[in-house]
Amino acid sequence: MLKKPLKNQLFSSLQALRDRIQEIFDQLTFEQVISISSYNFILEALFYAVHIKLVLENEILQATVVKELLTN
Repeated sequence: MLKKPLKNQLFSSLQALRDRIQEIFDQLTFEQVISISSYNFILEALFYAVHIKLVLENEILQATVVKELLTN
């Protein structure tokens, strides 16, 4: 799905490769994206990233509330 369109191709630069990969991604259907991204390690990484983001947002919110309480 992703490797076949790139087989035996040479690219003049890393940007040319990125552009070709983007073209391939743009042609993927929703079902293909789900299929590719349903690998457990990808899902675990996404869940971890979301968890870290939520934790950091919560800490920032708490720090903002404490700052407001201390300045008023």
